[in-house]
Amino acid sequence: MNGVDLIQQISAHITWEQFFYSRTMTTLPDDTTVLLHQVAGHFHGKGKHKLGMLKHKDGSILKPVIQEDIRGPREKAFYTKVFDAFCSDPVFLQLQSFLPKYRGCWITQFNSTKVEYMCLEDITDAFHKPCILDLKIGPRTFDPEAKPQKIKIETEKYPAGKIIGFRILGMRVFQPDRQEYLVLDRNFGKQQTPDTIPQALKLFLNIPDRPKAWLLLCFLLHKLHSIKSWFLHQRHFVFYGSSLLLVYEGDTEKRIGCEKTMNSNFSCEQSKDSFGSKITSENNDSVTDYCSICCLSSNLCKSVLLDSTLSFVCDVRMIDFAHVFTAHEKDTNYLVGLDSLITYLYNIQNSLLHDMQ
Repeated sequence: MNGVDLIQQISAHITWEQFFYSRTMTTLPDDTTVLLHQVAGHFHGKGKHKLGMLKHKDGSILKPVIQEDIRGPREKAFYTKVFDAFCSDPVFLQLQSFLPKYRGCWITQFNSTKVEYMCLEDITDAFHKPCILDLKIGPRTFDPEAKPQKIKIETEKYPAGKIIGFRILGMRVFQPDRQEYLVLDRNFGKQQTPDTIPQALKLFLNIPDRPKAWLLLCFLLHKLHSIKSWFLHQRHFVFYGSSLLLVYEGDTEKRIGCEKTMNSNFSCEQSKDSFGSKITSENNDSVTDYCSICCLSSNLCKSVLLDSTLSFVCDVRMIDFAHVFTAHEKDTNYLVGLDSLITYLYNIQNSLLHDMQ
């Protein structure tokens, strides 16, 4: 898909202003507001129960626990187990760093009915203009308890997912030149094919300057590899229909620290020596030291990851655990999707390098 085709595809979707307006014309529980940065999932006022994600006045994201639907209590049980104050299991303790923090539950009245919400950290609070991508990970999205009809629905919903390994559920990208957001929903995601996914991911990254694009990819790849390392060793859970939330700072004024780091360590002339491959000198057998994860030179990689001014450049968190089950085996389904995403990001890196040659 070329740029023109993608723009035509995007134009069929509602604008952010229309999207926001349609979500505010409904009653809200006391002490809550609409979750402005939500790009996927259940929206408040929609669906069978009219309950969806909200934001509490204390800053927590509120996710409803619908008791008559096993998915809500199951997700609550997962968060409660992982964030148990007396937990000493290193597998759980490491997993905590990949999830939004769990702050317990909050009960309120809505439409004369008692409603329980899980209180979760809003990771977008660290960003001024958060750009957000929600990806459902794994070629198989139905869980072991799914009935034949559910399996049929999930299988037919997005056939390309078997090949790609993940699906775009929604994205929200700040465009500095226009000072507005581009918002795309799950319908956009369902239209993506293995050939168009790279362009869709580039649309999310939205950074035309190659050094800054490499900087962001460096962060993302390191975070994704940390999650992958955990999955390679853990034998506690299997995750179906779970998502990864990728967030980065879209406000160029807030990325000043990034620019300083890149300007002092990276230039277009140095790019081929700073990224992509081992480089051997003609005069000796020395090999440029480079990071095996992000493919930047080790010096540049270290300066990026250790620079405190870059701490809020991007974040990656695992979300949505309504279909998590205990297990004693490797979660190969999730790993397939994660590996695929990492490969697509590596290919974007390679395309950036190729453009400079």
